[in-house]
Amino acid sequence: MTATRFASEAAMSLLSPLPAAPALTAGTNAPAARTARGLALRLFVLCASVLLAQMFVPANAQSLPHGVSLDGLQAVRDTTTGSTLITGALHNRTGRLLNSASVVFTLQDAQGNTVGHASDITYNLADGATWQVRATAAQPFVRFSAYEVEVQ
Repeated sequence: MTATRFASEAAMSLLSPLPAAPALTAGTNAPAARTARGLALRLFVLCASVLLAQMFVPANAQSLPHGVSLDGLQAVRDTTTGSTLITGALHNRTGRLLNSASVVFTLQDAQGNTVGHASDITYNLADGATWQVRATAAQPFVRFSAYEVEVQ
């Protein structure tokens, strides 16, 4: 079962009505306590399923300009200099010359905190052309994402 399917099924189960609580007898609140625990459990499952679903959405996901695609992203660490080179390919299928195209990457630590940015830019990218992106990051990071892709 995929995590997304699990998350949606868990959320759907929260929409079903709670089972009827047994009638209260004098001097006991046990059924009310069971109902409260049931509500708390359902709320916990809902929150957990929302968080689980969010794990499968790319951080800083953005839409690219029409006709522009970015793929083959990878990061390679240079052990002699300590810097990391982020590479990829940006394709221009806009039907026109792009005066400029730039990519800004967000660099994150293990906790998901932004620790820096790396970027690259090119000029006069012809329609149908592919630009080999090369952004250098001097600071250490654990993961990265394409934060901004801008074309003019």
